[in-house]
This record gives sequence, structure tokens and C-alpha cells, in this order.
Amino acid sequence: MFTRSLVHTLSEAMKRRLPVFQALTGPRQVGKTTIAQQVIEALPFPSVYATADSPLPPGPEWIETNWRLAQVECERQGGPVILVLDEIQKVRGWSETLKYCWDQGRRSDYDIRLLVLGSSALLLQEGLTESLAGRFFLNRCMHWSFKECREAFGWDLKKWLYYGGYPGAVVFVEDERQWKLAHYLKLLESAFLVSGIEAYSKGQIRKRGSSPKLILWNNALINSLSTKTFREAIGDSVCWGRIVENAAGAHFLNGLSGTEYGISYWREGDMEVDFVVSRGSKTWAIEVKSGRAGKLSGIDRFRNKYPGAKSFIVGSGGIPLEQFFLSDAGVWFEK
Repeated sequence: MFTRSLVHTLSEAMKRRLPVFQALTGPRQVGKTTIAQQVIEALPFPSVYATADSPLPPGPEWIETNWRLAQVECERQGGPVILVLDEIQKVRGWSETLKYCWDQGRRSDYDIRLLVLGSSALLLQEGLTESLAGRFFLNRCMHWSFKECREAFGWDLKKWLYYGGYPGAVVFVEDERQWKLAHYLKLLESAFLVSGIEAYSKGQIRKRGSSPKLILWNNALINSLSTKTFREAIGDSVCWGRIVENAAGAHFLNGLSGTEYGISYWREGDMEVDFVVSRGSKTWAIEVKSGRAGKLSGIDRFRNKYPGAKSFIVGSGGIPLEQFFLSDAGVWFEK
């Protein structure tokens, strides 16, 4: 079974008793539960696993019950216990109850190593920031990168660009009809799936009055709803250009911290810069050369307007696509 890097990160963090618990958030079907199970297997401690993913949302007693089960296991084993609470945002009043249990546990001899999982960014982060501030470390489990899909499934770049990075849908890719019906419409309702990046203007990323540029965080969400087959998409340079450009934007959204980086685009007349990445006082203009017709590169005009900006090209004449997608998104913005 393929092991994502978060398994090592969480396993190392949970080897010792810390003043904070671990929270893992991200979209559905990217392997959060599998990661939790692999963390349990990697650590030498007994565990209690529970999921709130049921037709009827459980109440706060669900958390209290599983917390008590973990306490009993601590008493029986005389040592640490891993407690995993999956889809916790579905529990009514979960943050207040968890705060009470966690604070009580910190004042006791029970060594409960807590990991909470959630697939709704809004519901989970609201509860964490409002009631549990200072008590957790947030880990993001994002869509699968090209590097991960190549290592796990042997995919080449074209397959990843078309089918995207949902590991659960891999078994359907040999039958595109089944793959396109694999309930992707419902996934659009989940978090981390679509972003509207704003137009860039110096000193502010959001430019009022401009239309946002929609980026889907996973190319599967584009192609599963398209009438084109894999072969047809590859053969259509305009369609393939949009697929590659969206994948580049998704690579930035998945890989760059939302607090450290700003991601936008720039357009003036018929000139366009596909993506503008800001980090502190530094700015980069990025053009994706993918064969898409009908657009003119605006990098030169952008740099004339913002002389301090740097730029680079992804694709033809610049960073090869495979190298770009195999690398962490942040490496292009380091010193």
C-alpha cells in the first residue's frame, strides 16, 4: 500500500505526548482515513478508532463515549493510547465537547494521543479556531500530486493531467464511462475543490470589479464531466491547454500555504498572465505554455508595470511539465 508523506509526519508527532492534538483536514476521497490507519499501524500503541460518518449526525455523547474508551484502554495498558475521531465536524457541538475532554485529559494521568479528521474545511476550521485555539496542530491532506500518482499507480503525465488525483477512482480509469459516473458532482460540495482566484494589483491581491478565475483543485473534476474521452482531449490542443493550465493552478493551490502565499492572475486588455504568486514583498509572474490558442502572454507588460517582479514559464521553452509537476510547488519561489 502506498504511503503518503503525512503518515511519517503524523507518526513522528504522535510518538510523544504533546500539549496539542493533531487535526487532519482535506477533501473527501484523498485518503485521510487510510493515513490515520497507517499511523495507527506505524505506532506501537493501542488505539481506538471511531467515525461519525453516519446517516444521523451523532451528538456530543459520541465524543465522550470514545474518549472514555480510550481512557479505559490507558488504564488497561498502562501507557499511551491513540484516539482517532473521523469526520468529527458531523458531531453536534463537537468543538465544545472536545475542548472539555482535551482539557480534562491534560490535567490527568491519561496519555491520550488524539487525531481528529474532517472533510469540511469551513465546519472544521470554525470549530478549531473558535473553541480550540492553541490546542491543535493543523495538517492539510490535499489532492494527489503527479509524483504520488506516478509512484503509486505508474501513471504518466498525460494520464494524471486528464484523470486527476483521486486514488479511489483509479480502478475505473480503464472504463471511462464508469469513471465519469463516479459521483464527482457530489464532491464539488466538499471543501478544497474549487477556488476563484482574484485579479492581481500591487499591494492587494483582490481587485474589486474583476471576475475571478475559477480553478478546480483536481483535474478529475473537469474531465469527469466532459463529453471528451482521454484520446479526444489529448488530440484537442485548445482543450488540452486548458487542462494543463488548470493543473498548474491546482498545483499551486494544493502546494502553497494559504497564509504565506497569495495566488492570483493578471489581465490587461488582451494581455494575460496565467498566475501571479506573491510572498511577502516578492512577486512572480507565471505563464503556462500548453498550446492553448487565443491568448497573448502578458509577462513583458506585467514586468514593465511591476519592475520588481520575477517571472518564469511552465511548459514549452521553460520548466518541463514533468519536472514542474514532480516538484513541490514551493521550490520555484525559494532563494
